Amino acid sequence: MVSDHAYGFGAPAATITGGAPSAHAPAFNSKILNALLEDDRDYFRAGAETIAGTGWRILLMRGLSGIAATCVLEFDDIAPQIVAAAIDGLRRENISFARFYLPGLTHPAFLAKLGFRQTIELALVKILPPVQTPIDDSFTLRRALPEDDTLKTEMFARDSGRPDGKASAPELYVELERRKIDDGYMTGYIVEFEGEPAACFGFGVQNGVGRLKNVFTDPRKRRIGCGAAIVRFGEQQARARGLEAIGTFSFTDSPGQRLYMREGMIAFGAHTEFYSPLEKLEQAARDL
Repeated sequence: MVSDHAYGFGAPAATITGGAPSAHAPAFNSKILNALLEDDRDYFRAGAETIAGTGWRILLMRGLSGIAATCVLEFDDIAPQIVAAAIDGLRRENISFARFYLPGLTHPAFLAKLGFRQTIELALVKILPPVQTPIDDSFTLRRALPEDDTLKTEMFARDSGRPDGKASAPELYVELERRKIDDGYMTGYIVEFEGEPAACFGFGVQNGVGRLKNVFTDPRKRRIGCGAAIVRFGEQQARARGLEAIGTFSFTDSPGQRLYMREGMIAFGAHTEFYSPLEKLEQAARDL
């Protein structure tokens, strides 16, 4: 297994976030960081079929082949032979890409040689302050119902991007979220601004940390405070459950990162996404 000591970078977070940690920032907490990292694994496991080999697993959401989150790999150990075997398993399932996450920032050189693209996602955490910041009265946040899937599809269709940074058909992404919700991983929510739908997101509690997931704002409703309302709502939900922190992941130097940090989140660590079309990996894997 990948050891816990590789899960984060603690104090050196400033080298990634572009600034020094606040003098009022809470001390680095490896328990919270590890809980958040494990939570992301739980997200990919929710509603998925597991196809297992020796030292590797494919987490597969069948019927959603046009979306990156339909398939994620897990490894017990990152060794060339195990990765090659997993790539062969993907081929047998007619999956056209390989995608997986590793904690931390430093990883085996052979992954780069295989041609994997790497994307760093920051683990952002907010230890709940003594006083709750109120949500602007212009916003209403309510549970998403199954009939809201049409509304969410329309919102996603107005933007080529998705919360996971990958392009996908809006209806497939909404179906993915519906399966995660139905499996109990999270509760879906709709944000309304002055009575009109403006954003959507998920909130759940896994491993003792409140988690914001799949935050998306309708392009027509951006820069009006939806993100701040969502973070503060997450705080309210966490307080009601007796939790000490909320967290999420965000791409480095992204609007999401800047929003979350304005709302008091700090970088506790990171994980790295590895992604590549399968056809680019198969020949290289045979040469390992």
